Amino acid sequence: MLEPGQIVAEKYRILRKVGEGGMSIVYDAINERANKHWAVKEIKQESLRESEVTRYNLIAERDILRRLSHPSLPSIVDIVDEDGFFIIVMDYVEGVSLSMLLGEEGPQSQEQVVGWALQICNVLEYLHNQNPPIIYRDLKPGNIMLRPDGTVCIIDFGAAREYKAGRIDDTIALGSKGYAAPEQFGVHQTDARTDIYNLGTTLYHLVTGHNPAEPPYEISPIREIDSSLSSGLEGIIRKCTQQNPDERYQNAGELTADLKRYRDLDTEVLRRRRRLKRQMIAVAAVATVLFVAAGILQFAEGSLNAQSYSSLISRGQANYVRDSQTSASDFFAAIEQAPERPEAYEAFLDTIYAQDNSISEDEITWMQSSLNGSGNKVTTNSDIFATDNPARASNFFYELGVACFFYLDNGEVTTRARNLALPYLQRAANLQSLVADRQHVTDALLLLAQNSDSIFDSPGKAALAAQIGSGAITPGDLWTNLEVLTDETTLGQVGNTYIQLVMYRYVLNTITERYVSYSQYGISLDTQKDLIDQVVQGLQDLDITSESERQLRADLLDSSDIVINLINIAESNGITGIAESNGITGMAENSGGAGA
Repeated sequence: MLEPGQIVAEKYRILRKVGEGGMSIVYDAINERANKHWAVKEIKQESLRESEVTRYNLIAERDILRRLSHPSLPSIVDIVDEDGFFIIVMDYVEGVSLSMLLGEEGPQSQEQVVGWALQICNVLEYLHNQNPPIIYRDLKPGNIMLRPDGTVCIIDFGAAREYKAGRIDDTIALGSKGYAAPEQFGVHQTDARTDIYNLGTTLYHLVTGHNPAEPPYEISPIREIDSSLSSGLEGIIRKCTQQNPDERYQNAGELTADLKRYRDLDTEVLRRRRRLKRQMIAVAAVATVLFVAAGILQFAEGSLNAQSYSSLISRGQANYVRDSQTSASDFFAAIEQAPERPEAYEAFLDTIYAQDNSISEDEITWMQSSLNGSGNKVTTNSDIFATDNPARASNFFYELGVACFFYLDNGEVTTRARNLALPYLQRAANLQSLVADRQHVTDALLLLAQNSDSIFDSPGKAALAAQIGSGAITPGDLWTNLEVLTDETTLGQVGNTYIQLVMYRYVLNTITERYVSYSQYGISLDTQKDLIDQVVQGLQDLDITSESERQLRADLLDSSDIVINLINIAESNGITGIAESNGITGMAENSGGAGA
């Protein structure tokens, strides 16, 4: 067992043990050179010696996590297999596991649990949409971390596997007793519906406090345990945990739609609807006699069948690929019904992130108008949103700011796009509820949005030198934040591969436009070429499946060659050292160094 103070692989100092399982021990460690915490997972030697399954799991966990990028999944950064021990180094997830929360507080409120479940569904949908799909297979409270900002993170991919079309069963049956689906220990291959079952048992444990891994090892109706719980949620859990996979939700999208409207599925709500429907049928019968009233009754029937807030959102999500304009109308109709509620705004953005990779200025303007509107003429809808749930609001404003920055104009980052992004990024930063990496991205984009043009519009070198002396923003500060946008950790926070590609394009375009100016202000051409090399490496490492994104990557790699050639020509013409020749000395030190 590793000891506090011990240094592993010459750079990870062990601080403390944070958890232990059957085959591994997890420690909090720090890379002192980078001043960053990591989770170090040490595999017990007896596990490696005694079980080939253990080694198989480790290889699977390593290979799967290395190619995933999602805010609710940790990233593996290092594998060490030497000196008698085997460790995996991954992101350190601050917070507490949901199993520990259950132990300390008991059953959790159903509103909170549904919120967590929606986040988990988002992760499952991401995993199941990989090519080939990835089946997690071990979802339980102990493998879900709750961060301080209220977001969740799924850890421990030791039981995950890739779905293999045409197979009858799994190579290795894995899962946790009580939470695992029947097929995990039978003759059928696990698929996306297996994770749906695991999530259902997890929800059952969280809202009832009854551990399905303990006697009597069963999933009872949750209202038999607590009659105050929603009958709609009871039905959702019952459907998730059906023995036959065909009778469960077939994918995470279906489950998400019902979770978002679980109150609408309550027995009493359904009874009221059926009672109202019977009343309307009776009225309609009378209307056939009173022909004059037929028009009125037809109007009432149409009103009765009007789409609810939740169903408008669900329809918008389901129809987006087929008809994006109609789908956007559904989202906006839901926003008009309840502009102070966040769900429709979030669903619209989530759909863009997942499927569209574009947003129009009209859509942003419409959303901005709704957010700035008010029912009482004093507090805006966005103010209500931010007050009710700062962490949720900050993430929404962050994602809207990123969408404005990178999705307008086919991903060409323009001054207009930056100006539209600015207020949302500022609001996200002001709420101070973002996780550290998202805050890092926000700070970088804010600086670039505010100063990318104006900093180079100085009336002269002397004026710029005076600004630097007064502590104003410098070209070196801008350069530092361009470096932030190529950092692997930062890129893992921005979302999908399309945004990562656009971010790389933004960095390349900025250097192409201003490599001479940056050189004048202390950022050497060699430093700029180093950053381009980092962009090229990042582009080559991206796991891309769509043909359009492959073409964009190829174009960017060509662009990187062009700008390198331009810089080489500049070097041969004596561009380096212009800062000194113009009398701006000490610029590199004052502007952030950057290796000039």
